[in-house]
Amino acid sequence: MKKYWSIAKSLLGTKHCGESCMNPKDYKLYHFFEANLTLSKESNQYPCKSFGYTKYDSTPTHGFGPVKMTLDLYDLPKVEAEPTTPCCQGKCKEPGMEKYWSIAKSLFGTPHCGESCMNPKDYKLYHFFEANLTKSELGEYSPCVSFGYTKYDSTPTHGFGPVKMTLDLYDLPKVEAEPTTPCCQGKCKEPGMEKYWSIAKSMFGTPHCGEKAASTTTAVVLPTSNCIKSKILPNPPVFNSLW
Repeated sequence: MKKYWSIAKSLLGTKHCGESCMNPKDYKLYHFFEANLTLSKESNQYPCKSFGYTKYDSTPTHGFGPVKMTLDLYDLPKVEAEPTTPCCQGKCKEPGMEKYWSIAKSLFGTPHCGESCMNPKDYKLYHFFEANLTKSELGEYSPCVSFGYTKYDSTPTHGFGPVKMTLDLYDLPKVEAEPTTPCCQGKCKEPGMEKYWSIAKSMFGTPHCGEKAASTTTAVVLPTSNCIKSKILPNPPVFNSLW
């Protein structure tokens, strides 16, 4: 008898892994009814466990009469709810653990920065699955923040079984949308503020006219050399500037 296994969905759509001991000469007969039936390697007598199906479900008998098979069914373990608080902020607290980080895009294309505490001896193993995994520089215990990823997202666990890692994910902060309504129409409402303007071409050569309210003491530091206090001009000049 040899160990055989199969991973398939039940009638309710739940994935199970089944394993059974079977005479190899009967393989073709049972393979006709179970397309995923596979001979396990001699070195692996617990195939379902090696695929992450570690929770025992039941031992049913499939088929009837001379064509039936008794097998053990295993399920994937229930996924524990992800922590809602970071696991790895600041300096790693456990002796021998060091801070590592990675920046990569999610399945939906959103870039995230992840950081975790890891034993350096495991670097090659995890680097195989995460090509961007990098050891944080000495004294840098918040690498994601230093790269501009300041918004905490979640603390998921990636992988399963003996090869898994819990990490903190951070996002880039949302860019605030520019105002869609004018700020400085008409007469300046704030006491001491007066209207200044500038006409200049953008980087693409399009001329724009900008208006801003400023006090007479700060007008000289506006980000353009073309800033002029408002007055009646019949033919206003156009300057070559970025503003």
